[in-house]
Parts: sequence; structure tokens; C-alpha cells
Amino acid sequence: MAKQVPAAATPSGALRRAVRENAAAVAVMAVYIAVCFVVARGAGAPFSLKLYGMLWLVMAVAVGLAAVARPVLPRGWRVPERLAVAAPVLLVAPAFFSAFTSLKSGITRLHPYTWDAAIAGWDRAIFGQDAWRVLQPLLGHPPVTFALSLLYSAWHPAMIAVFGGLTLSLGRPGLRTQALFAMLACWALLGTWGAIALASVGPCFIGPLHLAGVDGFAPQAAYLRAANQQLPIWEFAEQSRLLAAAASGKPVLGSGISAMPSMHVAVAMLMMLVGWRFGRTAGIVASVYLAIVVIASIHLGWHYAMDGIVGAAGAGALWLGGGVVARLTVPQPAPSTA
Repeated sequence: MAKQVPAAATPSGALRRAVRENAAAVAVMAVYIAVCFVVARGAGAPFSLKLYGMLWLVMAVAVGLAAVARPVLPRGWRVPERLAVAAPVLLVAPAFFSAFTSLKSGITRLHPYTWDAAIAGWDRAIFGQDAWRVLQPLLGHPPVTFALSLLYSAWHPAMIAVFGGLTLSLGRPGLRTQALFAMLACWALLGTWGAIALASVGPCFIGPLHLAGVDGFAPQAAYLRAANQQLPIWEFAEQSRLLAAAASGKPVLGSGISAMPSMHVAVAMLMMLVGWRFGRTAGIVASVYLAIVVIASIHLGWHYAMDGIVGAAGAGALWLGGGVVARLTVPQPAPSTA
């Protein structure tokens, strides 16, 4: 069992802990926001730090409710200390994700979508054909597609729960630092600069965006439309929303079209790595969900297989980098002499 970190005895102790345990994450976010602002301004792309501003209001309400309920909350929950430790990350996070969405929505101002044909070719070189065709005999049934769509859509609440849980955690400062650094670095390096360098839209947007030179995905789109006539496939509503946002030229909540690398797979990979640190059951559940996300991302037309391969590999590398950061910034517990 992991050694528990004692609660800070004084407000100054809580402040020192908050600074120490959040330094790496806040540094990543601050540098990222500044660079995104400079790049967006240079490219003439719309930029806003308030796209997720509602989260500040939600956090203010949550803190108020916690203050009101404090007399009846169990002391073992250590709510004030959790909020103090989480505050630096949670206060900057809405601006960080707003910067991410702003730049992702302006990818075409920095690099045209030119990589789809090459990435699809990599898939064919590996599998002998398009990856979705390999999966279609097993998964090409509307009830299966519906179930995968539902599970894939659960990625957002799962990501929010893991990110929030890590931010509020107290007992494993090394794991917290490693995981938060890796997750934020994934958004910054893979989801932004990787997405710009390898600008691609993914199979589901080839037709709507009229990309030339990429063949083989019209039958997949036709199957998904037919399946949607029998059972709701949630991807169609989301794809329509993303296309409308792209047509407007302005960033909105969750906007931006990008396939390579897959952030769904990258974050699911990190959730799996975190899960195994918490135990066998959590690790198995997270591993199964990672496999579902990889398969669903291909079957539902969001991604080529290579998008997920690169996303998982990149996340694994950043996880290792986060471990180095944790060892350098988080005091290690003294070895037991028992």
C-alpha cells in the first residue's frame, strides 16, 4: 500500500505543498498558453481564453458548497486540503483548454490538411487494406456499432473524472505529478503541435470536406449512415457540430478537426497506466476501455489505425517523461528502517 502523505499542519505548509506539487503542471500550462497566443496571433487565427470560462463559475459554486457543508463533512475527506492542492491546476485549466481549442480550430491557418492520403497508405502497408475493412466483418452490425458509439462517447466524462480525481488527490504526490504532467503534455505536444505537423481530418470528414486523393472510405460512411437509421450513432451529431464550427471560422467549446495523432487513444493510454498504478482491477478495466477506444475510433470513422498507434506511443513516452519530472520535483519518502 502506498505511504500516505500527512496533511499539512499549517496554512503555510499547505501553500508550500500546493506550489511544490503543481509547479510542473502549471509551468506546462503557462508556457503552452503563451506560445499558443503568439502562434495564433501570428497566423491571424481567432484566440480566446474564455471558451471554457463556465468552469470557473462551476468551481466557484463547488468551493462555496464545500465551505457551507464543511461542518458536516467527515474530517477524513480532507476537503480544504484537497481544494488547496488542486487550486493552481484547476484555476489555470480552463484557460489551457481554451488555448488548445483555439489553436486546434485554426489548424488550417498554419498547415493545410495534406496528410490523410499518406496516413491511410501507412494503414494499408501494415494491414494489407484499410484498417476499418479488417474490423468490419466482426463489428459491422448496427447493435455493435451503437454499443461502440456509446462507449466511445463515454471518453469525455471518463477523462474529466480521471483528470479531476488526480488533481484533487493527496496520497500519491509522485503519481499525481507524473500523470498530470503526461496528460497536459499530451494535449500540448501531441494534440497541438503533432496535429499541426501531421494535419489530417480522418475518414469521417474526407467526404464532407471534399479531400481529394483519399479513396476507400465511402463504403464505411455508407454503412454508418445505414446503421444510424436503425440505432442512433452519436458520431453524426458531433461531426455535424464540428463541421458547423469549422465553417464559422471561430473556435467554440470543443471545436477543431484533427485526426493524427488520436488524443482519444493517447488519453485512454494514460488512463490505463494510471489504472495499473491503483491495482489489478482498475488496470484491467482501463486496459479494456483502451482497447474499445482504439477499435471504436477506427470503426466509427474518426481515425486511421496509425493515429491511435502514434497517440499511444506518444502518450507512453510522455508518461516516462512525467516519471522523471516527478522524481525531480516531488520529495521521495524516506526508506523504511523497519
